[in-house]
Amino acid sequence: MNEHPTSQPDEAELERRRALRDRRTHDLVELMARRGELAGINPWADTLIEGVAWTA
Repeated sequence: MNEHPTSQPDEAELERRRALRDRRTHDLVELMARRGELAGINPWADTLIEGVAWTA
């Protein structure tokens, strides 16, 4: 079966994408919550997390 590149993804592919999106979101939220534990240990890390927070 030759799929056309512009065809719509099937339901299984959409579900897989939703799961990946949810996992990435969960990981980012967890990282943001844990940053309080790590604040002040490394100034470069503090700068990096602020940059990530602004782009999230």
